[in-house]
Amino acid sequence: MGLLITMAKAMKESRYRPDRTILFITFDSEECGQSRTHYAWLAG
Repeated sequence: MGLLITMAKAMKESRYRPDRTILFITFDSEECGQSRTHYAWLAG
């Protein structure tokens, strides 16, 4: 995640203008019950 943010920031600060739009997208997930949290993520 840090690398992705750093790349986006560097591109913006250098005023880089690509020919096409660049999207920076990250995905995250968590297995049910693996984090031992008291929050019921299935209930929202």
